[in-house]
Amino acid sequence: MSTHSFLVVSFLLTGLAAPDLRDQWNGPATEEDRYVTTVPFTYVIGYHDWLSDKASMQSLKEAPPDLLHINQPVPVNCNLIFTKGFWGRDNFENTFLSQEEYKERVEQTKAYVKELRTYGVRWIIPYVNSCIMLGDPDRRSGFWDMYDHWDRVEWLLGPKPARDPVLWCGVPRRSLDPWKPYPEYPEWRYEPSAADPDWRHFLERCVEELAACGYDGTFVDDCIMESRSQVDQERFANYVAARPSSQVLTGPLQLGYPGQGLLYAETVRYWHDSVTELLDLLRDAGRKHEPNFFVLPNWGSISRPLGLIGRETTGKSLESWSRVARLIMLEENFGPGRIAPDSIVSYALQYKQCLALGVQPGLLPYVRGRYPAELAYAEVTAGGGGAFIESTLGLEDLRKAYGSFFRTNVEFLSAMRPWSQVGLLYDTDECHYGHDAHISDAMRMGRALLDAHVQFDVLLKKDLPTDRIRQYDTIILPNVSRLSNAACAAVKQYVEDGGRILATGETATHDELNRERKRQAWGLHPWIIRGMSENDCTVGKGRVIYVKDLARLVKPTSIDVEMFTDILEDVEPTVEQLKKRSAATDSYMHPYWSAFIERYERMYFKADLPPEVRVHIYYRPDGLMTIHFVNYCVSPWELNESTPPEPIKQCTVRLNLGELCNPQDVYTMDVFEGRGSAKITRDDDWGAFTVDNLKFHRMIVIQ
Repeated sequence: MSTHSFLVVSFLLTGLAAPDLRDQWNGPATEEDRYVTTVPFTYVIGYHDWLSDKASMQSLKEAPPDLLHINQPVPVNCNLIFTKGFWGRDNFENTFLSQEEYKERVEQTKAYVKELRTYGVRWIIPYVNSCIMLGDPDRRSGFWDMYDHWDRVEWLLGPKPARDPVLWCGVPRRSLDPWKPYPEYPEWRYEPSAADPDWRHFLERCVEELAACGYDGTFVDDCIMESRSQVDQERFANYVAARPSSQVLTGPLQLGYPGQGLLYAETVRYWHDSVTELLDLLRDAGRKHEPNFFVLPNWGSISRPLGLIGRETTGKSLESWSRVARLIMLEENFGPGRIAPDSIVSYALQYKQCLALGVQPGLLPYVRGRYPAELAYAEVTAGGGGAFIESTLGLEDLRKAYGSFFRTNVEFLSAMRPWSQVGLLYDTDECHYGHDAHISDAMRMGRALLDAHVQFDVLLKKDLPTDRIRQYDTIILPNVSRLSNAACAAVKQYVEDGGRILATGETATHDELNRERKRQAWGLHPWIIRGMSENDCTVGKGRVIYVKDLARLVKPTSIDVEMFTDILEDVEPTVEQLKKRSAATDSYMHPYWSAFIERYERMYFKADLPPEVRVHIYYRPDGLMTIHFVNYCVSPWELNESTPPEPIKQCTVRLNLGELCNPQDVYTMDVFEGRGSAKITRDDDWGAFTVDNLKFHRMIVIQ
């Protein structure tokens, strides 16, 4: 028996609730962590008093989640230090506790956390906000009231900072609620800089006190950084001086603005790194009391181009954060599902992006009903790791069933690699230069590949100069304008050695320092830079396909997710509007695209599936393979509570197994039905696998 198999068997025999994932949630993500699946887990969020609400207590008793995310109780409030109400989330009035009163509050918090654990919850985290300071410096209210009476909190926070808190901030103040402007809310919202030393010290003390109360980690909300304070201006010059961009950016430097090319790109990267540094400090503060303390930052909505671009340029970076936090929340305004027969809304591309980074996503989609929730559980099971975050009660049977499935199938859900033949470059760095078209094109191409059942990985720019690209039959470069000379040389060699490139738009027009390339010096293939709109030609042993406008290659028949609303928007479209706007345009298929799909089906994988089914395949070199079927058969908007979806009678896929495995045992695994028989037929290196009566998720195990 292999060491891995022995550990898995030992784990099952001990009856542990779940593997301890906390070390996997702390960075940095190594190369060994990337493109490797992790076991999913159950996660519940609720901002209320769990122990005073009978329904909540019963929910925990019936199906304790692995991770419970709450907001209170906490001994200190990260926005105002002490508030009057122990549970008052919107209580903006300060109170000052004596040391004895504070000790009593700490004991209350410890007792609360301890009691929650008696229900079987493994990890409990409270709420911290990284960038909100409430109050009014003119009226000296809120945070400024505390600052003016620092002598009453010095015993907890240390000496009073010399600078007024208004100097810790670098953006204009605004209302706390964007839809309820001041003065409907009693205090203004200020945003301290994530790099400010006084603000960092304040948050470190808050988190240290949380950890002392027995919390396993903390959720860090917002994580916004767009500050231009004096502290940031001084730090930025030193930041650039230590980077390759100092070759281009010289002289006195100030934080840049959109449209300023490399200067603005470095400004955004400085904000990314400042937030990452803060997360690292908060994690270390918690580890003074809890060795495995982790931070879980909120990235926000990553499924819409405008939402992603807006966040990426305000301090949010999955790649930068992965150096510290490898469990990251993706907060979305809708669940997965089917809007129209050919319009599937899924988070598969986001799961693939997280796999590429070695990050586990905590997906909070605010699903509307039981069946969309079951689909969200199915998607995370097939997605390679992470959690679907429940935000409503009444899903205890789903949580219990999927939690059990995760625990008893660790061997088939973790330490697996995607069985992918195509690499899709998807790099958010492009939008720092104002080249937003890459994000839109990458998302559209990703959805097109999913619709066509092409097994693909998300690639990062740092992957191009490495041997990783040689494992792919085809690499897709969707409107990738900034590529280093090393990346271009590696891709050129990859093609000459027999690889294939599918490129669109402004491919490699600039280097990594935003210097425009002369056409004759580009070096990948001359036809792409001679202004041609299309070309398909042989280069060495490989092939380059170029289409200037992606819309000619891949028609927008998949849903354009820009029609959805963001979690920060107050108005949602109706179901009727979504269905109308997601209607297919026409059935035209470009010859280049049809040739690409036909070749892929001939060489690797072909699916006989309804349009609402997606397939994800993983393998290990020892011969183990899993095939996940996910049925997106419900609307993400309608409740669908009364009528469960009809199972799909039969789903069949054919794949070229090659030398990867010689199946000795093939069977299905179902969350509710357990192990079952699978139909398989062999034809040389090809195998055809069939599952019957697919509801939401079914997994085929091939050993």
